Amino acid sequence: DIWILKLDSTGNVTWQKTYGGSAHDEAYFIQQTSDGGYIVAGYTSSFGAGIRDIWILKLDSSGNVTWQKTYGGSEHDFAYFIQQTSDEGYIVAGSTYSFGAGIRDIWILKLDSSGNVTCQKTYGGSNYDEAYSIHQTSDGGYIAAGYTSSFGAGSDDIWLLKLDSSGEIPDCDIIADTSGSIFNTTAVVQDSGAVISSSDAMIGDTSVLPQDSSAELFPVCCYAVGDSDCDGILDDGDSSGVPGDNPCPDGETENCDDNCIDMYNPNQEELDGDGLGDVCDEDIDGDGILNDGDNSGIPGDNPCTTGESEDCDDNCLDTYNPDQEDNDQDGLGDACDPDDDNDGIPDTIEGSDDPDGDSIPNWFDNDSDGDGIEDIEEAGSDPGNPADTDGDETPDYLDLDSDDDTIPDEFDNCRTVSNVNQSDEGDEDGIGDACDNCPNHPNGPARGTCREFNYDSYIVSNGQYCTDNMDCDPGEYCEKSQADNYPPDGNGIGDACECEADFTCDGDVDADDVTMFLADFGRGRY
Repeated sequence: DIWILKLDSTGNVTWQKTYGGSAHDEAYFIQQTSDGGYIVAGYTSSFGAGIRDIWILKLDSSGNVTWQKTYGGSEHDFAYFIQQTSDEGYIVAGSTYSFGAGIRDIWILKLDSSGNVTCQKTYGGSNYDEAYSIHQTSDGGYIAAGYTSSFGAGSDDIWLLKLDSSGEIPDCDIIADTSGSIFNTTAVVQDSGAVISSSDAMIGDTSVLPQDSSAELFPVCCYAVGDSDCDGILDDGDSSGVPGDNPCPDGETENCDDNCIDMYNPNQEELDGDGLGDVCDEDIDGDGILNDGDNSGIPGDNPCTTGESEDCDDNCLDTYNPDQEDNDQDGLGDACDPDDDNDGIPDTIEGSDDPDGDSIPNWFDNDSDGDGIEDIEEAGSDPGNPADTDGDETPDYLDLDSDDDTIPDEFDNCRTVSNVNQSDEGDEDGIGDACDNCPNHPNGPARGTCREFNYDSYIVSNGQYCTDNMDCDPGEYCEKSQADNYPPDGNGIGDACECEADFTCDGDVDADDVTMFLADFGRGRY
């Protein structure tokens, strides 16, 4: 029988009563109600429609029965928890063998203040599911807690259900309305003469070791409709009866099976066509190199170098590259590296041709046109928008004749200015007159660099400076100098290679110096 005892603050019995019939009757929960009485939830084998029925009793403050009802079908039905709700009714959580989808389902009943059912629903799958607690939430709905053997990761998983005020879970197919029988019972209520005694119980402290857990969360509604990972793609989308036997190809989502049944992948991305979606494929690109080959848990954190394939991660996770070639050793395989030769010029700009015929594709070749000048230097300050001197839409570093003067850059003494005649008569310093800063004085090779022994300024023997290049005859009137006066830094770069020079050696760059610069160095970099 059910046994209810009311105790005072020190454990003395104020009153006690038993409630039951001739068979098994048990109470699992009692709560005081707003009127000072009590509401009791349990089961009875003495009354009702089945083997065991839910039994709810409303008692007054002295334990007398105000009303009592059983709820159930032909099998076993239990109530484990009851709470009074804001409308003075009650919400009940338990389980049922009589109704629902499986062996045992959760059974939630909403009762009015007299115990009449307002709504009732079962929740569950094909196995065992029970709820042990339920509470009304601030939005008028309910939160229920229990366990499930029908869904989740293990044999018995915790199951939480958030219900609206009608017991519904939006877009969930695991709910069923029931037609359970409800009976007003004539339960026997007796005052009991139980012996109450104090006991000397052994009390001991325990040392519980707390541990963090990495529990998985499984949205059960999706499980119930055959979508294990809740991504909207059915496990058995082709309805063959065998989940996964027809995996969705890349991007397809209908009339095929989820290609990663247990991992969320609504787009069904599947790069290598092996039937495994990318989110669950250990080798996304199908090149035989594992995404996380070193088993660190972080794909790509230890990329393979050229020729490696074991105990390292694929250096191009989503691009087929079984040889793991990495020309510039930057951790990105050549197959997916936007700048394979690390010259600062994107491969998409360099293209795939080999204009200089050295059998090195442009994206590996630091000197794509074979003119002796590295691509990054010819490209200019913006490799993404490289220089194109002749405007033929071929960047200079790919153009065998950058200035379109019919002289190949490899032999052109002035690559940036058209000079068909290749004139270098003034000083024969290897820089064509068309782009020579000092056409009458040797001032270094092409591209503006200084020779080791270039003549930086010419000084007339009597101290007067040349006013015109043609006025100077180094062998008769002028002495040769390695002047490094501007800026006054002695940086080892001759004045002829500086943007401005203190040609009068007075420590200032002034009008006299400008005049001298323009006269002596003509088209110089002023």
